Amino acid sequence: MYRIMTGLSCEEIELERGMAMTGYLGRASGAEGIHDRLKIKCIVFDDGNIRAAYVVCDLLGLSSEFVKEAAKLTEDITLIPAGNIVIACTHTHSGPASIFLRHCGEVDTKWLERLKYGIARCVKNALQNLEPSVLTYSTGNSDINANRDTIVKEEAERLRDNQVGLLTIRSADGYVIKAMVVNYACHPTVLLDNNLLFSADFPYYLENELKKKISEDLMVIFVNGCCGDIGPIKCGNFEVAKELGSRLASDVYGLFGGNCSNADFQNTSIHVETIYTKIPLNHRLDEERLKN
Repeated sequence: MYRIMTGLSCEEIELERGMAMTGYLGRASGAEGIHDRLKIKCIVFDDGNIRAAYVVCDLLGLSSEFVKEAAKLTEDITLIPAGNIVIACTHTHSGPASIFLRHCGEVDTKWLERLKYGIARCVKNALQNLEPSVLTYSTGNSDINANRDTIVKEEAERLRDNQVGLLTIRSADGYVIKAMVVNYACHPTVLLDNNLLFSADFPYYLENELKKKISEDLMVIFVNGCCGDIGPIKCGNFEVAKELGSRLASDVYGLFGGNCSNADFQNTSIHVETIYTKIPLNHRLDEERLKN
């Protein structure tokens, strides 16, 4: 009989005033401060036979080379196979330069190296917190996103993925909600290029509102969906980010209703497979255009 165990851990990402920000071309300077702390969040899953780690960073993105190196370092420290370690990002456009993007801020390589160890440390800490758990999964919808690739309102609303996936991690008796993983397709781009404060954008308010509704000890992990050109229905300032994050939190809260429902997993096995693939592009820029 399998028994699912989970371990949780959270660590703040090192941030400094003046660091280059990424996600927009229009920023004229580095960060002027921190609105909300960016974090590394980790869940380790263990069925008594296989262990796997799921790591999400409040960053725009990380290169495949970095992810492979961080996973290998984590394997060396925790003995969790690198192929069983997923490292993802929320895709906030109000974070430090963490991946090469032309004219979008220069990456601090020393900071990036320290981030690698921060990820490994976060997984190690989660591994030390393993407890018997009940996992529930449910789906619903939220309407805070729209397709950015068309200006026709009807098309923007139709050509979008507005499904919310919710993985809830509970204590062994099913009563204490320890963590929620919210999967939703929406770029965290409520805050625009005039924002010079580090922020997770609307997922920050998603977490705050769910903590208010459930528990201050709750860990909330926002995971961006796979539909690429989907953004928020409106952009602006932190007030708008709070509005949309709160709306998504209400939609998420309505999914689970405080009860173990839908899919319920506690005595099951874990299967993990990592496949690396290259996606061909339809168009290739010529060398002359790349220089401009």
